[in-house]
Amino acid sequence: MESETIIRKKLNRFADKLIDLSRRNKMINSNFQSRSKTHFRVIDEIPDLLYNKLLKGDMKFISLPPLDDEPTDENAPEFKKEIFIAKNTDQEYIKNIQAIEQKQEDNLNEAHEKALRQLKDRVRIKLGMSPRSTKDTPIEEHCKKYGLNPNFDLPKPDDNSKDNPKWNDKKIQTLMLPDHLNKYMDSIYKKYNSFIKETGVNSLFFCFGFLEWTEVEYSDRKLYSPILIFQVVLNQKKKKLFVSGAGNELNINQALNEKLKRDFSMELPEFKEMEDNQNNFPIDIYLGEVGKKVAISRNWKVRNWVSF
Repeated sequence: MESETIIRKKLNRFADKLIDLSRRNKMINSNFQSRSKTHFRVIDEIPDLLYNKLLKGDMKFISLPPLDDEPTDENAPEFKKEIFIAKNTDQEYIKNIQAIEQKQEDNLNEAHEKALRQLKDRVRIKLGMSPRSTKDTPIEEHCKKYGLNPNFDLPKPDDNSKDNPKWNDKKIQTLMLPDHLNKYMDSIYKKYNSFIKETGVNSLFFCFGFLEWTEVEYSDRKLYSPILIFQVVLNQKKKKLFVSGAGNELNINQALNEKLKRDFSMELPEFKEMEDNQNNFPIDIYLGEVGKKVAISRNWKVRNWVSF
């Protein structure tokens, strides 16, 4: 009889063949310009601290404060109804959204908000409403106004990280205005529950660190693959959504690892904990090792992003 070790190796090789290594797999190519509203990046959080907080209990996503210059008359039912219709019929808005999603840029949320603002202005004219008297506020400036860093490349931990209240609360900061975040969370929660009911599988993860890479040297087409993944659960309590760790450990992205081995004869650094306690896993140090052992030799980059 074959030994247990040999059987296990054969099973692992078979499992590797089942992994989708094409760009269709989000673990190989995370497209944050997608209209699917199934994943997004966070801002102004320390990955190591965020991971530890998810292990300990419930956290909630928070939006940016509402823009100060949003006219109150746009809360009227007639206006909201007209906007709903215009999103599906206004050709200029539809073309703008399509153009935004074809670009590989980090200002997706700001571009979406700008296109929506332009649509609202056209609806105001259509309904005979008075023109807005204030200028548009760029999302980046809006963030800085409230002391937030809008960059998706997150800050690294230092001696002062644990003393900063905004990095030690139970909130996860996003780069979205309230309505935009609510739509994302509603979409994710519905698909999360539906997938569990249909398959019994929890496919909800936080991703820590992304490899920015190309399939062909000197190609302009950049792919973004998660490096570390952490399974989480999403619970609704008093009509509010909370996220927390599912009880599993942090793991490397096996799809990316197999892609690197098959196409580039390299692999992610060995996954070792610096401490026996999983709570102390140094995400920042591990991503640094990925940069040295994988990214630098091929002129790739490691992005200090966190996505949900």
